[in-house]
Amino acid sequence: MKYVEEVKAAVREYLKENASDAWENGITHQDADEIADILWNEDSVTGNGSGSYTFSRQKAMENVMSDMDTVVDALQDFGVEDSEIAKHFIQEDWEWFDVTARCYVLNQAIWEVIEESKEA
Repeated sequence: MKYVEEVKAAVREYLKENASDAWENGITHQDADEIADILWNEDSVTGNGSGSYTFSRQKAMENVMSDMDTVVDALQDFGVEDSEIAKHFIQEDWEWFDVTARCYVLNQAIWEVIEESKEA
């Protein structure tokens, strides 16, 4: 899953830069919800704050096309109506699809980063 790996890298980088003490002392699964609340709107992780992670329609389209399974899962699990999907597709709003997928995998990425930090 391309999106999971990209979001994990962004989560790891964000935590190292903005929560270095917590990162060095060990982040626990109890911290996951708080981290998710912060990162949900963090442009450097999900792009949800501004509506774009890449700030490039072309790059967002490449991201979406390279992991369409995750995008479809996100749209289905979030319960996005077909008419909403069609609207964004017709408008070539690839950034919306890209951000949706990043938000969808955020919790999984956080949990995996926490697990990996325990193993290190």
